[in-house]
Amino acid sequence: MNEALLTLIAAAVPGVLIALLAHQLDLRRDVAEERRISQNARTLLRLEVTANRTALQNFWTTINALDTPDGRKNANDHLAAMTERGLLSYPLPEWDFSRWERLPARALSAFTTAELAQIDALNRGIRAFNDLYKQLITITPDEMAELNKDRFWVNRFSGWREGIFTRLTSAVEGALRAPLPLK
Repeated sequence: MNEALLTLIAAAVPGVLIALLAHQLDLRRDVAEERRISQNARTLLRLEVTANRTALQNFWTTINALDTPDGRKNANDHLAAMTERGLLSYPLPEWDFSRWERLPARALSAFTTAELAQIDALNRGIRAFNDLYKQLITITPDEMAELNKDRFWVNRFSGWREGIFTRLTSAVEGALRAPLPLK
């Protein structure tokens, strides 16, 4: 009986060792896959965030360049000059939030809490900018009737929208001043 038991053990040991080795290889493969998913998520999200922030900076620089630096006495004069030189015809850039909005839950572990907070704050800032800019350039029919009364319409318009423009400026400066997440 002892021989049969020893033979059984001798026959089972290689199978057990192979099973353990296969399990270890599966674990390594799973860890490598998780690492790859994390790296890809970080890279793709970094590209999205950088593109959105660059688009915001380029757009803001472009529309502010409608007014010469010497014309920037105050926000009202700056807005009037920008409006006179075509501000109302500048469309907003196309923002991309698809990677952020569709980020799989398992990829969240690739980011620190601070990075997630920075990305969220930047995206919220861009959305706030979007809303404020639309408020800035949208003219109601009543406002249009008032603006069409004479050639000084840009001064009236800038007076009406100075508060929105000030908030818009603060939103952009905050978004651009914040450190770029995912360096």
